[in-house]
Amino acid sequence: MYIYDRQLKGPEPKPITSVPEFQAEMEEYKKLQERRESLRKEHEKRLAPPLDLFPMYQDVPDGDFIGQPRAKAAPTISKAGADRINRVSKTMTQALRLAEEALPFLKTSAQKELLKQMAGGLGTFFPTGFGIFNEKGEAVKASARMRFETNIRQPGGAISRVYIYDTRLFMSDQHSPSAAGDHRAIGDRASQIRLYARQLASTRPQELVGVAIHEMTHMLRAIVRSFVGRFGSAAASEFPWRETAPLLDFSRLDSHRIKMEAHFARLIAVLEKQANVRFDANFAAFRAGQLLEEVLAHVFTERVSDAMAKADAVKKAKKGPGEGIGLGVGFEPMKFLNEYISSHWFSETALISALKSPQAQSVIRGMSDDLRAIVGAMETQVGP
Repeated sequence: MYIYDRQLKGPEPKPITSVPEFQAEMEEYKKLQERRESLRKEHEKRLAPPLDLFPMYQDVPDGDFIGQPRAKAAPTISKAGADRINRVSKTMTQALRLAEEALPFLKTSAQKELLKQMAGGLGTFFPTGFGIFNEKGEAVKASARMRFETNIRQPGGAISRVYIYDTRLFMSDQHSPSAAGDHRAIGDRASQIRLYARQLASTRPQELVGVAIHEMTHMLRAIVRSFVGRFGSAAASEFPWRETAPLLDFSRLDSHRIKMEAHFARLIAVLEKQANVRFDANFAAFRAGQLLEEVLAHVFTERVSDAMAKADAVKKAKKGPGEGIGLGVGFEPMKFLNEYISSHWFSETALISALKSPQAQSVIRGMSDDLRAIVGAMETQVGP
């Protein structure tokens, strides 16, 4: 150890064990102690506050250091925020019951299996397993873990690898101007779903089913991408479940995705010019793939909504509403695209303003026919 607070002569700093300097320091320290004790006695005689009120050395909690701030208190959530989240939780629990009651009224075994798996997965988090974020986005409560685990077998039957994917779901009291929920892939091994209570506080159970299906669709597609990326398309032919694999396989929609990617590239060029921003080079390709997930979620939600209406009609002993109306009938491409782009692409004011410009809206109108084609293909894939 060396003394660096003095200017010492010579080529090297002198060690603290150097006898003259060490003795001088000790003598100075003893004088300071004597002076401090003398001052204490004088103040006590004068009935002044004892120097212990202003100690030279302070007791601090374990893990703290003098001059550093104390550890932050655990994040909390306001009563209003907690009430909103509890209200949405109760509504979601009701929504999951409605979804389960609708199972017999879906028309294909693949649809029934997909809804069963989605509802079962959400049952991990509701009514009490979800995590909580407060209005600042701070984690107040941890989420339960929904784990998807499967064994990868060799042709002879021996297990060669184990595949694991974890998902956690949080109810958030954060402000979300447009999205009711969002899904975030964390690498290729995990996902996080957020549902925004402020947006959903007044949502009916029937509508909340659609929000749940929407985010679970993104999560399942993230699992499929992860699995294919690690083991290849051939291994994923019956993944994640044999009956639902064809619904989640977008390989037959590749030509549609390529067309939408070209449309999005043209739209991005307009937005970049008007808002003076730059998008990532892969942005159009990523959003075109995400659009297919959005369409699948909407088509499947329509099928489930129709089944829930029939289940409700049977419960009320009334005549059912008849055949459901698919998303392709009465579907408004312009509204769908504007909502999708403004909800998922960005939140900056300049970009939202640019999206409303005549040039941007002209590009979006040019997408309508190709989007209708995607809807038709997805309805065929999902089934009646």
